[in-house]
Amino acid sequence: MTMITLSPDGKEAYISDAVTNYISVLDLSQQFTIKDSLKVNSHVTDIAVTASGQFIYTCHPSENKISVIDIQKSRIEKEITVGAFPKTIALFPPAF
Repeated sequence: MTMITLSPDGKEAYISDAVTNYISVLDLSQQFTIKDSLKVNSHVTDIAVTASGQFIYTCHPSENKISVIDIQKSRIEKEITVGAFPKTIALFPPAF
């Protein structure tokens, strides 16, 4: 399964690849150029981007984990163990 989500500003798309366990960062302003690949530890079933555009949260059902990826640093900052088989995720912007 491949998942796609957009950055809050709409300038990038994040595309998971279940075969290679990477998330490709697609620059939408440069004629769809892949500008980075973010390594994840296992199959991703869903992706969500924080309202600030700083982090990506990914679901890994085979490991019962959620990964928090720093987009600028291109690395996993934290892995959170959750209940069995997480397959979707939703983030909400902070209240003002």
